[in-house]
Amino acid sequence: MINKVILWIAVLSFLLLTFFVLYTTIMLRRFIKQFSYKQPQWNLSSLELFLQKWIKNAELPQWIGSKAEEALSDWMLIQLIAKRTEVVGKLIYFPFIVWVLIAVSRLRYFDNWRTPLGLAIVISLGAILAWSCTVVLRRSAEELRTEVTDRLAQQIIGAYSAEPPSRDDGDRIQYVLQEIKDIRKGAFAPFLQQPALQSLLVPFVGIGGANLLDFLS
Repeated sequence: MINKVILWIAVLSFLLLTFFVLYTTIMLRRFIKQFSYKQPQWNLSSLELFLQKWIKNAELPQWIGSKAEEALSDWMLIQLIAKRTEVVGKLIYFPFIVWVLIAVSRLRYFDNWRTPLGLAIVISLGAILAWSCTVVLRRSAEELRTEVTDRLAQQIIGAYSAEPPSRDDGDRIQYVLQEIKDIRKGAFAPFLQQPALQSLLVPFVGIGGANLLDFLS
């Protein structure tokens, strides 16, 4: 009786955790989708604070009010998405850690346990759903970055081909474009550093160690 109560509490807690991760990633993906084919709009004070962090103070007046101000808004958006996805991406580890703990706790090494097929299916599907959401979130973020870089590339061409050419604005937009391409955190991190990929190692390493322990016993 006690075993069943503890098992139900563990499974329900795991499902709540999984749905929390799902909800968080879905909301963030919806936020990202709001900026598809849409120029972000920031108030002037936010742009100035962002500029003070990334640009020399002596150059601030040259950015505000110029054509490069739109590029700055895109840069600010991508930085925001990188930071938010970095935080949300770390949540994906927790369902897999709980998944491993439940799997290990059902080993016969500890007692004469058995793992019902329904329990294994529910827990596995929950982990797969959480993992799938982070993959979709990364794809949405990369699609937005591609859209932004294409828009900036067009702005650079427009600045250099204007009459007369606006080389200063073109150089500033080129600088922003390169900075956006160089972002390597959150959803924009390299593939091998993505939480969605690294989280897959959690159950495999845990199950491998647990099976070795069961075999040795």
